[in-house]
Amino acid sequence: EHQTTDRLQNWGRVAVWTVVVYGILLAASTITHQPDYKTDFPAYADYVTTQQFLVSHVVGSIAGAGFALVGAAAIFILAVRSAPRSAAWGFIIWSFAQVALASVFGVAAFFQPAVGEAFIDGGSDVAVNINESVYDGPVLVMVGVGLFLFLVGAILLGMAARRTEVLPRWAGLTFAVSAVAFVLSFFLFDTVQPVAGLGIAAAGVGFGIGARRAVTIPT
Repeated sequence: EHQTTDRLQNWGRVAVWTVVVYGILLAASTITHQPDYKTDFPAYADYVTTQQFLVSHVVGSIAGAGFALVGAAAIFILAVRSAPRSAAWGFIIWSFAQVALASVFGVAAFFQPAVGEAFIDGGSDVAVNINESVYDGPVLVMVGVGLFLFLVGAILLGMAARRTEVLPRWAGLTFAVSAVAFVLSFFLFDTVQPVAGLGIAAAGVGFGIGARRAVTIPT
């Protein structure tokens, strides 16, 4: 039992670096933003049919969600002894958030290029109607639920990290604050999103260095 716990702790010390990868991918994938399809559909169609758009969603958002889940698992493992409730609930809620948001990113990655190409090829009315039909209530609800769970999960994970002796307190605070800023940027200034992503990456660096400096547990 002790050997298994030791191995998990050592795994967590390595896996927590995925928070850095996630933060960088989050920042890179939010540098540019798609035009509003309600006000400028031609520009929207041009943007969503670029290779950059597809790569940004597949690598930055969908693969990024995988790195986010691994990083959250690592934080949970490293913080569960000191803050069992916030670590556990933070990991659970953050996991559901990533799954919810990844489903939306999947729609964007594979549906929007198709509807953009249809618009460019001359099917403007049909493309506009289908796009509006897809991005109606259910998808917007999923986005809202995902962002809310993202916010709550990140705050709980940040609180859990701050209560450990392994992870730096500033890193836990930076992680939570950056996540809050990222969510609020959807309603205020979307230019904040890359900065928030870099904040999460900086917190990940702090987590990784702090975990590495901790007493090494033999395997």
